[in-house]
Amino acid sequence: MITRDKVVVQDIQRQYTDVLDCFDWDSFQVTRQRNSQYQLDFVAFDDNSVGFELLQIENSVWWNNQEFIVKQLTDDWNGDTHEVTVTATHVFYQLNGRRQRQQKAGAVTFSLNDAVAFLLDGLNTGFDYQIHGTFANTVITDFGKCSVIDGISTLISDFDVYAVWPDGRTIHFYDENSWKHDTQMAIRYQNNSNEVSLAVDSSNLVNTVMVSGKQNDNGDAGSTPAFPPFMVQDDDSVKRWGQRDGDDISDERFTDPNAMRTYALGKMQSEPPTTITATMNNKDSPQLGEMWMLQVLPAHYQTMIETVAVQEYPFSPKATVITLNNLVANFLETQNASHRRLNIMADKVKDIQAERADISALPHISIEMDGESNY
Repeated sequence: MITRDKVVVQDIQRQYTDVLDCFDWDSFQVTRQRNSQYQLDFVAFDDNSVGFELLQIENSVWWNNQEFIVKQLTDDWNGDTHEVTVTATHVFYQLNGRRQRQQKAGAVTFSLNDAVAFLLDGLNTGFDYQIHGTFANTVITDFGKCSVIDGISTLISDFDVYAVWPDGRTIHFYDENSWKHDTQMAIRYQNNSNEVSLAVDSSNLVNTVMVSGKQNDNGDAGSTPAFPPFMVQDDDSVKRWGQRDGDDISDERFTDPNAMRTYALGKMQSEPPTTITATMNNKDSPQLGEMWMLQVLPAHYQTMIETVAVQEYPFSPKATVITLNNLVANFLETQNASHRRLNIMADKVKDIQAERADISALPHISIEMDGESNY
């Protein structure tokens, strides 16, 4: 449905459709987060319209040419006022209620295209898909007998899909290079952003794991490993934080120990994740996948970041709030900025100490008064 800037509501049977005018513009919030969330939240007031009456569970809300399904609805009567609070998620998440009951038993090599086709096969969901970028074939064991959404989560993990994003009823699968794009623009604290927050959490650090790969079946002789289990360690992380052991990693796909090592290092959370949020104070609204330069000049902090979540209010002057990526590089830049501030402070302390030393080196002058003052 082409809706542009209008909000349209529709019943589940597609019999009734109406433009919704009775919502609080300031409350209309759109939340988008890569691989996890796409939803609307708003408050509407009872104006005896068809549109208000259509705000019912599992009915559709259309906005910006996208369909959302009402999942949570709270009716509130207060004096002479009746209002409802609505949460509607993108129609893509309806696939959580569809299940692929077939299964590819055992370890099967898939291309991403074949895996998605199998997941949707025979379900008549009305969804199609597009793949952007390059993905290597991979082995998946006992794939199937799962909801479509759970199956997509498996594909994200096993194929290292960087982003899955719906547009209408088309599911898009992106590798990292296809999803991210540089805007050549900057988010500057005290310029186009009035608030920047950096939160660091070291609760789940892991920099050392034991790994094992494929077990070769030798018939009656039993099975032997493709390579002996061995320890993988991120030496830089251990030097910085000490050893932090994680769960063993075993993966039947690997017969090469070097490939297994690279995979394990990529799975570790060897540095504390940094969650960065910024509140925009102008009309700039970074979109998912966009790369911006973040500058917090008072903290001597500058880093390239990706927008991974956006919370915006399209009908209100309220500020857009964005969440930025938590790559290791961002944490290390945070540390570097801290070190630069410490160095500046250390230089200031040295200057103060030098000034005090110069004062102490001055000759001591003693004035003694003999007799009465001449005043």
